[in-house]
Amino acid sequence: MASKTSFTSLLDDSLSDNDKKSLEQALQQSLSSCSDNLLDKKIFSETLPFAYNLLSEVLKKIDGIVNANLDGDTVEDVKRQFLVCHELLSVWEKSMERVSKLHKTTAVDLKCIVENVLLTIKLIFEHCRASKEFYGTLFEDVSEELTSLFRKVKTILNLFLATLDGVIVFDTDTESETELLIKVIDSIGLFATIAHELDLKTFIETLRIFGKLAITNEYHVKQTNVTSATLHLAQLTKDISSMLLFCQDSTDRVEERKIKVIGLSLKILDRLFAVYCSHVNNEILSFAIELLLKMHRCSPLCLKRSQIDSNLIELINVQISKGSEPFLNTIFKSSNFKQVFFDYGNQTNVDKLGYHLLTINIMRKLINMPYEHHCKWTLGAESIIDIALSNINYLQEEICVGQVRLPGIHDIGERPRSASIYEATIVPICGLISQIPPDGFHAIELILLKYLLSNQFWSSLLSSDIWCFVDRIGSSELCANHVKYLLNVYAVLMKRSNSFEVVMLESLIGRLYNLLSEEAKHILIMELDDLENPFWLPVARFLPSKTKLFLQNRLACVLNEIPRTFTELQRQPTVQNWNRITTLMLLIGKLNYMGERNTIDILSRIWNSVASTIEIFEGRQLDILSEFMLKLFSATQPEKIQDDTFFSILDAVLTSLSYFPSYVKAIASYYLKNNIDSLDCCGIKTVNALSELNCRLLEDENPWVRQEAFESFDYVAHMCPNEDLVTKMAAAITKKSSLRDSLPAYLSGTTYYELQDFTDIEGYLQQIAKHAKNVCHICNNYDDSQRDEKLAKLEIESIESFDENSCLNDLDEHVSKICDELNDIFKKHNDIGSHMLQRLRLICAKFLDLTE
Repeated sequence: MASKTSFTSLLDDSLSDNDKKSLEQALQQSLSSCSDNLLDKKIFSETLPFAYNLLSEVLKKIDGIVNANLDGDTVEDVKRQFLVCHELLSVWEKSMERVSKLHKTTAVDLKCIVENVLLTIKLIFEHCRASKEFYGTLFEDVSEELTSLFRKVKTILNLFLATLDGVIVFDTDTESETELLIKVIDSIGLFATIAHELDLKTFIETLRIFGKLAITNEYHVKQTNVTSATLHLAQLTKDISSMLLFCQDSTDRVEERKIKVIGLSLKILDRLFAVYCSHVNNEILSFAIELLLKMHRCSPLCLKRSQIDSNLIELINVQISKGSEPFLNTIFKSSNFKQVFFDYGNQTNVDKLGYHLLTINIMRKLINMPYEHHCKWTLGAESIIDIALSNINYLQEEICVGQVRLPGIHDIGERPRSASIYEATIVPICGLISQIPPDGFHAIELILLKYLLSNQFWSSLLSSDIWCFVDRIGSSELCANHVKYLLNVYAVLMKRSNSFEVVMLESLIGRLYNLLSEEAKHILIMELDDLENPFWLPVARFLPSKTKLFLQNRLACVLNEIPRTFTELQRQPTVQNWNRITTLMLLIGKLNYMGERNTIDILSRIWNSVASTIEIFEGRQLDILSEFMLKLFSATQPEKIQDDTFFSILDAVLTSLSYFPSYVKAIASYYLKNNIDSLDCCGIKTVNALSELNCRLLEDENPWVRQEAFESFDYVAHMCPNEDLVTKMAAAITKKSSLRDSLPAYLSGTTYYELQDFTDIEGYLQQIAKHAKNVCHICNNYDDSQRDEKLAKLEIESIESFDENSCLNDLDEHVSKICDELNDIFKKHNDIGSHMLQRLRLICAKFLDLTE
C-alpha cells in the first residue's frame, strides 16, 4: 500500500507533469491493496481532501485566466485547466467505484468519502450552473469541455446515489450518523435544485432519491433539522412551476420528455408536502399556490385552442392536469392555507385566470364539506365568494372570446359538457350560498350589494344573477324584503339614473319583483309610502292589472298637475319647477292618460318647444335637455295619443334629431322597437314620419346609433302588426343608396364589413375586450364663460371694424338677399322635406312675433 506522503506527492507530480496514466495507476494500486474497513481511514481521508484543494485551485486559476485580458491563448489555457479538472475527478470516480463494490457498510466507516464527494459534486455543479454568465463570450468555445466535466461529475453522483441505496447504512440510533444522514439529504436536495438548470434527467434522478430519503427518514429529519427538507421543498416547487410556463406563454417550447419529467416531479412533490405539510411555512405555501395556478391552466379545455399538439395536450392532462386535484387536497390540509390563499390574491401581478380557476376548484371542494368547515371560507373576515366576485371582472377577455372552458354540470347519463368561466363561477357560488343558514345570510347580502354597485360589469352582473338564484329558491317573504330593501337603495341613487350602478340596480329590482306572485306584487306596492316619488318605477313594467288600476286612482292628481306645472315652468324657469316637470314625465309614462286631452296637448307642446329651442343649446344646457328627452320619450305613449297629435310629435322629433346626442338617438331607436304594438293604426302622415325617422337613424354617422337602428328595424320588420308600416319603411330604405346594400345584408346575416387587421373573430373580440377595460365614466367639465367670451369677442371685432350705421346698412342688404332666396325656395317648396319645412316655419314665426 502506498504511504500517505508518497501518494499525495505522486498525485501532485502527475498533475504537474500531466501524467494521467501514473495517477490512475497509483490510485488503482492504493485502492486495490487496501482492506475494505481501512479505505476511509487510510485512503479517502488522505487523498480526497488533498484532491479537493487541488480542484478548487484549478477553478480559481480558470477564474484568473478568464478575468485577465483576453488574448489568443486564453481559450487554450482554459481548456488545459479543464483537462486537469477532468483528471482530478477521476480520483472520486475510482474511489466511488471501489466503494460501490463493498457489502453493507456503516456510514461512520465511510464518513470521509461521503462528506468529500458531496462537496466536490456541489463545487462542479455550481460552476456549471454559472458557466454561461461566467465565461461570457468564451462560453461557446469551451462548452464542449464544460459538458465533459458535467458528465464526469454526473457519473460520480450516480455512483454515490447507488451506494446510498445498496452499500451505506446509517445507524439512526447514533447521533453522529443521524447528523451525517441529514447532511446527505440536504446536499442531495441542493443537487436536485441545481440540476434543474442543467439537465432534466439528472434533476429527476436526484429528486427521486431526495424524495425517498426525506420521506423514509421523516422522523429523524423533523427531529434534527427539518429545514434540510423544507428549504429544498420551496425551491423545488418554484423550479417545477417554472417548467409550466407553456400554459401562459405560447412561445415556450413543449416537449414530451419535459412533460413526463414534470408529471413525475409533481408526484414526488405531492408526497413530500403530504409528509412535511405541518412544517411548511407561509412562503412555501405561496409557492405551492402559484404552482397550482399553473396546473389549473393545463386542463385540456383551457389548452384546446392553443398551438400545442392535441397528443401533447392529452399527455399534459394525464401527467399534470389530473394531478392538480390530489395536490390541492394535500396542501389544503395546512392550517395556514386559507390565509395564504387570500393573501396571495392581494399581491400585484397575480395570474388572474389561474387564480380564478383555483378559486372555482376550491369552492367546488368546499361544497362537499360540512357547513362548519366551509363557513370559515364564506362568512369570515375574508370570503371566497367575495374573491370570486372581485376576480371575475379581470377576465373580460377570456369571457368575451370564450376560448377558456371548464367542465360543466350535467345529469347522470348525459354526455359531459363544457361551461364558460362565468357559468363555472356562478354554479359553485350558488351551491355554497344554498347551504348557509338564515342567521349567516346577512354577510352574503352585504357582499352581493357591494358588487352590485361596484361599477364593474361582470362583478355586477354576477351579483345580480346570484341574487336572483337566492330569491328563486328562497321564500316569497325573503324576495319581497329584498325588493323593498333595494327600492330604498334606489330611492337614494335614482337621481344618478344614467350611472352604470343604477342601471344594474333597476334591472335587478325588476327581475326580483317578477319572481313574486301576482298577489305578492300587489301587496308590496300597496305597502309603499309616497307613491308620487317615482322610486317604484323599476317594477312598473311587471305590475299586475289591479295594481295599475290602484296607481291610476292614487296618482290621478298627477295628470291634473301637468298643465299647471308646465305653465309655471314657462313663467318661472326655476330648478324646482324643472325637477317637478321631470318627475311628472316619469310618472305619466306609467299611467293611462288616454282621453286626457290636456295631458296629450302638453306633451305635444313640450316636444315642439324642444324642437324650436334645441338648436341654440350647447354644453351643460344641451346635456340637461337631453336627459329630459329620455323621460319625454318614456312619457310619450302612441296608443294613448291621437294620430294627428302623434304626427306633430314625430315631426318635432325629426326637426330636433340632428341636434340629439348619440345616446338620445339610440333611445329613439329603442322607442320604435318598444312601441311596435301601438303602431297598428297609423295614418299616412304618421307612417311617413316613422319611415323618415327610421331612415335617418339608419344613416347616422355614429356606428353605435346605426347598429341600434339596424337591430331595431330587424325587430320591427319581424314583429310589427302593421304590415303597411313595415312596407313603407322598407320602401323608404330602398330609396337610400347608402342603405340599399347594407341593410339587406344585415337582415340576411351576410357579411358586409370585412374585419381589417384581424385574422379571426376571436382576435377582434379580444381587442374589443381590452379596449373596454379602459372605458370609464368621465365627468363633464363645463366652461360656463365660454359663450360670454365668444360674444364679447364678436362685439370687440365689430366695434373695431365697423361703425354702427355701416353695420345696420350691411344687415339690411343681407336680409334683402335672404328674402330673394326665400322667394326662389318657395317656388320649389314641394321638394322640401317636412322636417325642414317645420324648421323654416319655426324661424319665420319668430320674425312674425317681432312685427306684431
